[in-house]
Amino acid sequence: MLGSEFPTDSPIPRTDLEKIKAEFEYWYPLDLLNADDSPYFSQMLHNHTAVFPKCFPRSIVYSKYPETRYYREGDLFLCPERSNSRPPERDVADVVRILSVRTKSGTNYSSIEGDHLAFELYRDLEWAKARISEMPDMRDGPPDTTKDSVFEGNMIMLVRQIDEFYKEMRYHLAFLNGFNFLNKVKFRYQQACRGPRGMNRDLLLKFLEVQAIILSPIVPHYSQHIFDLLNKDVSVQTAMWSDMKIDDLGSLQHEYMQKALHSFRKKKLSKSSEATIYVSRSFPSWINDLLECASKSTQPWGFNDIWGTYVAKYPEMTQKKIAIKHLRQAEKRCEKHGMEFLHCWPFDEIEFLQNHRDYLQEQLQVPRLTFEVIPPSGDCQVGQPSITYQT
Repeated sequence: MLGSEFPTDSPIPRTDLEKIKAEFEYWYPLDLLNADDSPYFSQMLHNHTAVFPKCFPRSIVYSKYPETRYYREGDLFLCPERSNSRPPERDVADVVRILSVRTKSGTNYSSIEGDHLAFELYRDLEWAKARISEMPDMRDGPPDTTKDSVFEGNMIMLVRQIDEFYKEMRYHLAFLNGFNFLNKVKFRYQQACRGPRGMNRDLLLKFLEVQAIILSPIVPHYSQHIFDLLNKDVSVQTAMWSDMKIDDLGSLQHEYMQKALHSFRKKKLSKSSEATIYVSRSFPSWINDLLECASKSTQPWGFNDIWGTYVAKYPEMTQKKIAIKHLRQAEKRCEKHGMEFLHCWPFDEIEFLQNHRDYLQEQLQVPRLTFEVIPPSGDCQVGQPSITYQT
């Protein structure tokens, strides 16, 4: 231990000593020690000072509360309802880890919430088992439908967000997106694929693997169980982060479709037999002038230096939030796709929507769907299609 040589006169086999050493070096030094005012805390300090001075805990969270509460003080979670009749095995490690990232300091929790979280994990495992047993009958081959591309796009966008949350150590948002939001995406995909073709096997396998890896820092036992169901020959702890990629154009098209569907559903009538989607190939004149001026300003995409010049010329410019929104979207669009797309979109909107006619009809539940190009207006302009419904 601690850099010393193996003893030559030990009756313990060297292989066993190497296992013990590996186990010790895996756990020590501790990253965080949760302590209370019991005698064990002072005993720990004395032992580490005398025996393991090089392996002293990197950090210590001290709580004066005894182990009779399920209370978070610092990062210490204990159970208020734990008694002789309630074995500690019910407080499974993954549930406590979820609570530790979902809560704020000083919040109390009951066993009911812990049991609810345990049930959520169990239900998700049962869903994974059921889908894996159905995979021999699922659609094989590469993803080739709009439903597949929407599901994959949602998954990739969430993976990007979760990666950023982990980097920022915002673990509660990482779990919220990795478990709750990703599960909503998979349930929508399952519901959308009800029919003869069904879900894509490779895409669903990829989803289960990606979600397990994403959640492994928070719920390692749950994630390893998913890996075992997938017959993976590696530990989830050593699996690489998802290599799922989507190009900038694909990302823009996916975001465009999601925003368009959201705005279309808000205008949906209760009983609609027909709908017309309107698309414009240009911006209103005041937005075009604003974007042109901003792209040539002394400060890149500056706003304050052009606001006073055009606010008197265009009354619409008094809507400062709308102007700023268009500037930010144009800046992002031109940085990724080039200045030639300052006044237009990097893809043909009408062609893109027509190619996904069947998907739009199914999502909007209209038997007939037509498309029309119109001049720009407040409700319809580049990147912002509109819709009308007929009964």
